[in-house]
Amino acid sequence: MRDYLRDMSEYLGEVVPEGEYVAQLVAQNIVNVLLEEDKDLLIGWLTLKAPAILTDVIVRRSNGRRHTLKIHRQRDEFSQAAEKYEKDRDPAHLRPFTFEYVVSSDNLRRKVGQMTAGDCLFVADMYDDLARNAKMRSAFHRAVARRLAPGQTVEDAFTEEAYLRMYHSIVGGGPTTAVSPPKALPS
Repeated sequence: MRDYLRDMSEYLGEVVPEGEYVAQLVAQNIVNVLLEEDKDLLIGWLTLKAPAILTDVIVRRSNGRRHTLKIHRQRDEFSQAAEKYEKDRDPAHLRPFTFEYVVSSDNLRRKVGQMTAGDCLFVADMYDDLARNAKMRSAFHRAVARRLAPGQTVEDAFTEEAYLRMYHSIVGGGPTTAVSPPKALPS
């Protein structure tokens, strides 16, 4: 039986460029090539990855709804809704209870209207962790920038080992621990 995960990993290692690239374009090219040359690999791999892909789509959909409600609404519409809410205290004007959050370590999602105090504290802790992590990553990138002369690139000034050592010393974990660097170093 074919090991689709191993085969796809090896294929990606061969075709994903080392330098600069646009991931979406590379992915589309991979799909086009595999549809022509190795449809079995593409379908087998996608079948194995489907639960993770669908989980991501569902999470993004939920987050997208919340983002759309916040961002794409015109400020005057929000202001009008807030004024209406102030007048009659009808939460239907703002619809905040329809937002969803992850409220547990097993990624249970719950609408705001159904959240308990424990759920709210879990969400607050999550935001505290995100803020702390973002602050540490910001400090890391500022420290890297301070070490670069005008026009110099990161690879001109650092080895990968030195870069990771500095990352771990600022963001957390030592270079020998299993702390993963950010997915897109540097950003």
